[in-house]
Amino acid sequence: MKDFPSVTIFGPRQVGKTTTARSLFPDFSYANLEDLNTRRLAHDDPEGFFTRFPEPVIIDKIQRVPELLSMVQVRIDQNHKKGQYILIESQQIKLRESIAQSLAGRTTILEMLPLSLKELADEGIRIERDVQLLSGNMPYMYANDGIAPSEYYKSYMETYLEKDIAMQSQVHNMRLFEKMLFLLASRVGQLVNVSSLANDIGVTTKTINDWLSLLESSHLIYFLKPWYSSRTSQEVKTPKLYKVSRRKTDKACPAG
Repeated sequence: MKDFPSVTIFGPRQVGKTTTARSLFPDFSYANLEDLNTRRLAHDDPEGFFTRFPEPVIIDKIQRVPELLSMVQVRIDQNHKKGQYILIESQQIKLRESIAQSLAGRTTILEMLPLSLKELADEGIRIERDVQLLSGNMPYMYANDGIAPSEYYKSYMETYLEKDIAMQSQVHNMRLFEKMLFLLASRVGQLVNVSSLANDIGVTTKTINDWLSLLESSHLIYFLKPWYSSRTSQEVKTPKLYKVSRRKTDKACPAG
């Protein structure tokens, strides 16, 4: 915030992006574009939007009104003041392109992921390994004692499918997309075999690649590239697939 007029925070749903931003900057205005009236104001009257939510401001769910980025750009260019905007979004599929076009050089992008084991330990949370694997690292799991992981993640996936995936043109058959999610869950840590997935689901390899890209952009999975002395080999060899969890680096693993 000291170096850029704007900071954009990406990350999975419910990892604490909004909570963190509002805790660190309690005096900022706060606009949530998930709210219909706020979204309508931003879309129909951008000037009126910034009258109601003056800078410095936190704009949540910015992807709901991507054209607002153009107004942010204009306002940044008019005053050149640092630390005026915090833009928050869970879904980076199309927003990154809009930010690259509108806010290039005006914003820095931060990625916020689920809790690390150290962060849990710092809060006195130390649980048995298999329980940890089942529970995951989402903050909500540890802020609400007694909630069953199966219930939480069922609700999480329903929200993800309804609010994020349903709006994407790449997914024409939600049933088959859900089937792929089920198959991927059993292949975590394995080499990505697009042809096998396509055959099992009954779609083309292009469709699988599009859907994997969608999941990666949604922060649900990431690809771990193999380590080779040759940079070319690192880029072209088959990666392994993992669910997203907090990691300190993106170091590749040794080949094999």
